[in-house]
Amino acid sequence: MNHSFDRSDIIQYLSGEMPKEQIAAFERTLAHDEQLSQQLAFYQNIDTHIEEVRQDELKSTIDEASKNLEWESLEEIKSGAKQEKFASAPSLVSSKTVLLGSLLLLGLLALGFVWVYV
Repeated sequence: MNHSFDRSDIIQYLSGEMPKEQIAAFERTLAHDEQLSQQLAFYQNIDTHIEEVRQDELKSTIDEASKNLEWESLEEIKSGAKQEKFASAPSLVSSKTVLLGSLLLLGLLALGFVWVYV
């Protein structure tokens, strides 16, 4: 059977959502259809660039949050507020450390989500 594949088929193939029965037919067609091969390469290139941009944006956001936390911590140490916080706090982990950890975790989860669904 000669099946004509389109953009939605390419996206299903790249996302891993294409049914197994259809993958073999897609790959057979891909081996002989130069236009389909070029379209696949085009969408793979787009996916790669989107992922790079998202990773750069995420890294920038995490770096900025980290710098802000470091600056605030430095200011607290200079003012002596940090020592007062730890003296009265029942936990050794500051809320800023928890925030930074949460941001990092959300970032990693977002990257995993993007990788699976893009």
